[in-house]
Amino acid sequence: TDFNTYMKLSNAREGDGACTKNDTIFLSPLKYLLKRNRLNTIILHELSHIALKKFKFNLWKEEGIVLYITGEGKKLEKTLHINVLKDTLKINTYLKSSKKHLRLIGYLSAYNIIKQSDKDFLFVK
Repeated sequence: TDFNTYMKLSNAREGDGACTKNDTIFLSPLKYLLKRNRLNTIILHELSHIALKKFKFNLWKEEGIVLYITGEGKKLEKTLHINVLKDTLKINTYLKSSKKHLRLIGYLSAYNIIKQSDKDFLFVK
């Protein structure tokens, strides 16, 4: 599939390598994922969303846990040198943004809260 078809079918946002809708994973065209060496990480990321869905976490918590599980949070920390957000409502807003740079701030902020937390709280609603 070409990138435009992927965007139309999945309702993905610009910069998304994949997204999940109703337990179905929509991948951007494989040539892009393989070129960027991201296929394994993206599949693990989306499978983590499917596994966590039953817990009905807030968006920020689910994304933070997914980034923790996949190791993507550590990679973001190394590449993004920004002040993270502490306000979870604002983090949710950033994660829903159509602007990739705001989503990245949201992802890193959500990961930072999860990383610094007592991991037992992750599975309490």
